[in-house]
Amino acid sequence: MNCYSNEERIFMVKTFYSGVSLRRVRDLFAVKFHTRPIPSVSTIHKFVQKFERCANISLESEARGGNRQIVDRTEERVLAMVNLDPTSSLRQISFEVGLCKSQIQTILRKYKYHPYKAQWHQEIFAVDEESRSAFCYEMQERANNDRRFLSAIYFTDECTFTLNNEPNVQNTRYWAQENPRFNISTRTQYPQKIYIWAGMFNNIGLFEIEGNLNSATYLDLLVTKVGPALEEVARENQEIWFQQDGCPAHFGLGVRNFLNDSFPNCWIGRGGAINWPARSPDLAPCDFFLWSHLKTKFTKDATQILIL
Repeated sequence: MNCYSNEERIFMVKTFYSGVSLRRVRDLFAVKFHTRPIPSVSTIHKFVQKFERCANISLESEARGGNRQIVDRTEERVLAMVNLDPTSSLRQISFEVGLCKSQIQTILRKYKYHPYKAQWHQEIFAVDEESRSAFCYEMQERANNDRRFLSAIYFTDECTFTLNNEPNVQNTRYWAQENPRFNISTRTQYPQKIYIWAGMFNNIGLFEIEGNLNSATYLDLLVTKVGPALEEVARENQEIWFQQDGCPAHFGLGVRNFLNDSFPNCWIGRGGAINWPARSPDLAPCDFFLWSHLKTKFTKDATQILIL
């Protein structure tokens, strides 16, 4: 029993309590930890019994002979519940253990537990792995062959800014000696919003898209604003790669013809010389940095204006 780590023991107990048999736990263990010795059914059963008996399956207690307790029984139950289900709420643990939430927090802080927030990401499907990998390998190979390749890419994207954006009430504070009971009007019957296009190349900045984003308005933006702005900053005979994602507005025939004429064999996107993988905002600088930064500043400035 001593040869299994705490992670492996937790997996055995947690899998058993999900409603499967001991034999099924053994089979799932062999799949997840394929390089480790496969435990017998009796070994798994001993771990389960130990957890039910003292709410502790750690190696440390065995190393000390199993008689000395590292923490008192209540703390062990709290830590065991968190290890088995890290998403357990303080209310759930409090109900099971019989302590108030502040006592649960004290125990978790004592053992360096921190309530990390989940990060929201674009949904990725199984079929996307191949296209994303192919794109990354091609970009890496081009960058290895030409060190100037990445700096020659004109990264672009669009984003919607809601003018009556609701501020984060957890971060909005109004310091005063007495409660001013101020209100911020944010919701309207007709939401006000604008579409902003951004390009990251030699300080080419932001442009507003007139009307709704479609292939016609996007093409007009490229012809009347983006193209002239790029000509002003581009050096003579400089090779420039234009990047865009797979938005339906980007796939219009007029848009593709414009890009083929302006950036022959040098644009990245759906139908381009390098195909942009679908559902990949984490690969675009505008998505994983620029928009979140701008929206944070926008919300802060809008909140200050509304308060004033």
